[in-house]
Amino acid sequence: MAKVAKLYGKKLGEEFLLKNEKNAIFPYVFTEDGLFYIENGKPSINDSHELMKLLTGNSVIVKDIPK
Repeated sequence: MAKVAKLYGKKLGEEFLLKNEKNAIFPYVFTEDGLFYIENGKPSINDSHELMKLLTGNSVIVKDIPK
């Protein structure tokens, strides 16, 4: 997963906002185990469906989340 994160200019553990094809924006993070939706400040849902949308260009990374 580190190679996929690097492809998008991210590091593992670096949080960002992702916009899907419906223009909804959600917080995500790449981990060793996949692309995770962030809920209550923690990675909570391994979202392989959203990962496929990101890889095909249907979803895009729109902004880093400042720490």
